Amino acid sequence: MSLLSILSTNSNKDQAANGKKRKWIISAVILAVVVAAFCVWKSFQPRHLAVVLIEQSEKADQLPSPKEFIATLYLGNEVRRDTIKSFGNEAYFGEIDKTYADKKVRLTIQGDHYLTIDTTFVLTAGTLKIGMQRNAEEYGRIRFHLWDPYKGEMIPGCKMKVGPMDVTTGSQGEVDILIPLSQQAKQYNLSADIPLADSIFVMPCTEDHFVCVHPSMAKEAKKAIQEELHDIIEHDAKLRR
Repeated sequence: MSLLSILSTNSNKDQAANGKKRKWIISAVILAVVVAAFCVWKSFQPRHLAVVLIEQSEKADQLPSPKEFIATLYLGNEVRRDTIKSFGNEAYFGEIDKTYADKKVRLTIQGDHYLTIDTTFVLTAGTLKIGMQRNAEEYGRIRFHLWDPYKGEMIPGCKMKVGPMDVTTGSQGEVDILIPLSQQAKQYNLSADIPLADSIFVMPCTEDHFVCVHPSMAKEAKKAIQEELHDIIEHDAKLRR
C-alpha cells in the first residue's frame, strides 16, 4: 500500500470520528436546551400541595376520635383552608401561585382532642406529611380539692384512688395528677379512706373542681361540734366555781 493510500485512509477515519463527535455535541446541546426549557416552564407552573396527617400518639381506645381537622395554608395575604376527615385522608391545595415556589409558607392544623400544629416549611410540589399528637392534658390532667362542706375546710393527707392511680391529698387538700395516655378515659372511678359524695370523676375537669365528702360525714361533724361545745361549757363552769 502506498503512503498516499495510508494518508487517505487515516483522513477518512478522522473525518468519521469528528462527525460522530459533532453529533454527540449537538445531541448534548439539544438535550441541555430541552432540560433548561423544561425547568423554566416548570418554574412558571403553579404548585399543588397535599397534606397528610400521621397519628403519632399512644393508642387510647377509650377516648373520643376527632371529627375532623382543619388545615390552613397562609400565602401572604391569601388564606386557604381544607378539611381532613381522618388520618390517612389529605387536604389539597391546588393552583398555588408560582411566586411562593421554594419559599417558606405557614401551615396550621387544628382538630378536637389534638395539639394544634403551627409550622413553616419550604413550599414544593408534592405531599407533606404532618405528625399529630393527642392532647394528653384534656382527659388526663386531673385537678381538684377534697372538701368537707360540713366543717368548711379542705382535707389534707387523705389517701385516694383516682382511676388507675393512688394519690394522697396535699396540705390544702389538693390533687394534681396526669394519667398516662394509654390509661386515659372519659371518666374515672373515685374512692378514698373517707366516704365521698361522688364515686365517678367526669372529664374534662376545671381547675376549681371540688370533690366533697359524703353527707354521712355531716353527722360526725355535728357530733364533733357538740362535743367541742360541751367541753367549752364544762370549762366555763369550772372557772365559775
